[in-house]
Amino acid sequence: MPSFRTRRVVSILSERPGLQRVELEHDGPAYVLTQLIGDVAVGDEVVVNTTAVDLGLGTGGWHVVHWNLARRDLHQPGPGHIMKIAPQTTRARLRGEFIKKAKERKRDYTVDWVHLKLNDQAQRTVLCKDPFKSHDERVDKLIESL
Repeated sequence: MPSFRTRRVVSILSERPGLQRVELEHDGPAYVLTQLIGDVAVGDEVVVNTTAVDLGLGTGGWHVVHWNLARRDLHQPGPGHIMKIAPQTTRARLRGEFIKKAKERKRDYTVDWVHLKLNDQAQRTVLCKDPFKSHDERVDKLIESL
């Protein structure tokens, strides 16, 4: 379960385009991804995700700011555009290709982070454990069987 807290920014530690590093009252350092939530200023109250630090997940003690309560709305154009394509260098490419072909052929399927499954009588399933493997003969065979 995620943990969120409201904290006040007490200082700006550093900043560069897209990122601020800030010090929070009572909770230490936090990252602000300014292209997502805009800039923060000293004295602003912010909503902070403290989950990774609370669980000791190796963040170096840094929290992540999710929202600046000093503003109600944020309309900020991004640096590029949104692409509706799976990353081509990870298993997401395998998932994307499987889903595309299954939809084209009107086949019932189930997909999660690691499983590609045809919901047919044979219940054929491929387990894709390696997140950085973008090609897999087993997936190719499953797609061919569609």
